[in-house]
Amino acid sequence: MYETAIAYFSRTGHTKRVAELLAKRLDARIIAVVETVNRRGIFGYLRSAIEALRHSKPEVIHENFQPERHRLVLIGTPVWAGRTSSPIRAFVHSQDWSRCELAFYCTMGGSGGDRVFEELQQMTGRKPIATLALTDADVDAGQIDQQLDGFCTAIQAWVPKFEFSVALND
Repeated sequence: MYETAIAYFSRTGHTKRVAELLAKRLDARIIAVVETVNRRGIFGYLRSAIEALRHSKPEVIHENFQPERHRLVLIGTPVWAGRTSSPIRAFVHSQDWSRCELAFYCTMGGSGGDRVFEELQQMTGRKPIATLALTDADVDAGQIDQQLDGFCTAIQAWVPKFEFSVALND
């Protein structure tokens, strides 16, 4: 059983790439949150922004996930219109977060990370032990190692007895 899980939704692949990199560093289990609707193209982009602004909670699919089976869960989301993506909003509202620690990360075109972290904290009722906001451009350029290392270091510092096999700069 993994002590750490990473639950994420990714429309364009940026949030997924970060989940995979973090999973290697933290020896974590990855939980992909998916949905049955198409978000491709300009209409998918517009639909995503509207749902984020309306705080929608679309139907999502994920493997049988139970947060209480993990000591730490990282929640990853893209930033849509300065807000948490609607699939992650639906996923977060469907879980009981009272028995695990949380960390949040987001990927974004430009800004909105702080607002997303505030929303996730309100939705989960939990203060994260660490947060990480990355731009899509930096993810595409592969210029996120230092930020990932800092995030993983903050997670490691959370509880010294909580052991990770962290391979920095993999």
